Amino acid sequence: MSTPGARRRLAQHLSVVGRTVLIAILAGATAACGAAPATPLSTLDSSAWHWRSLDPAAPVSGDAPGFGWLSIDWHRGFAALEASSGLRPPIHVWFSPDGVKWERLADMDQVFAGANSVGVITAPGGFAAIGYRSGAVVAWFSLDGRVWREVATDGLFEGAENVGLAGGSSGVVAVGSIAGRSRFWYSADGSRWEKVDTDSRWMVGAVAAGETGFVAVGSVGNGEAIWTSPDGRNWTQVHLPQTHVAGALSNVGVARGGIMALGFVDQAASIGWTSRDGLAWRQLDVPAVEQVYPITSDGTRIIGTQQMDYSLYESDDGEAWSGLINHVHLVAISETGMLLTTDDFSAAGAAPRFYIGRP
Repeated sequence: MSTPGARRRLAQHLSVVGRTVLIAILAGATAACGAAPATPLSTLDSSAWHWRSLDPAAPVSGDAPGFGWLSIDWHRGFAALEASSGLRPPIHVWFSPDGVKWERLADMDQVFAGANSVGVITAPGGFAAIGYRSGAVVAWFSLDGRVWREVATDGLFEGAENVGLAGGSSGVVAVGSIAGRSRFWYSADGSRWEKVDTDSRWMVGAVAAGETGFVAVGSVGNGEAIWTSPDGRNWTQVHLPQTHVAGALSNVGVARGGIMALGFVDQAASIGWTSRDGLAWRQLDVPAVEQVYPITSDGTRIIGTQQMDYSLYESDDGEAWSGLINHVHLVAISETGMLLTTDDFSAAGAAPRFYIGRP
């Protein structure tokens, strides 16, 4: 079992931000206590998910050792923004109608010139992206994943840091911090943004989208807190039966059957809450919190991993988990698919194999 500090770092690294895609590279191996066994790699094609090998020209397959990060999501196809490692890496734009065959859109590279740390999600009207250029937040929008344009933000994000996105049927929510205080922004489709006024005491650790709106988690004062919004504009702090001194939540996953929120007390002991409807919340037992950590969610399912484990697990409520696949790294998840790699592409000279899967 890993130390509390290691658990904290893992949860922070894998913090869920709606359907914004983050690279998750997991290490080690252990059995998944209490969860159904994961599917062996040898039976990849016979699992509940249907898998296809990616075209070698896919964005993550061409030059794996120099690969820095990838954002990918699905709307009328898959859109990917890829960068090689470096302080100011050039961003390459890719598109795929099916996740298997990929096309490099070189004429779009200039739109993202000078940008870094860009995340892209599905928005109601297309794709939305937010990143940084010369330390300032920049936003982009695309109707189809092929043609991108930078959108005006009129200084709304001035001074913002650590901005993350969550996209759902109600729009797109961005959460970040300005001068150490959390801030919310909203866009109906990702092309026009507005500031959302919230309590300046709120410290938000993560936000996720679901079928009925958005859920954010973090802390207020000296205890953990959870907020919900039906539309991304109007936020309400939910009642928790009790809170922990120095408690803070940093991870949330939303599935069709429930919501799971995780965090720590005094940056050490694990705490967790679960809800079926976002209104009534129940505290999770610590062993259940330690069992599987959510990596990401899409409003239908939560994908997680046990600490120090190469296996992935799936849940439709955040409490009951079933094994999905083992000996893999999760790269990305969208509403209709998942991107996996079966090798450690961080190793020099590695030749990773990537698969796209659909349930």
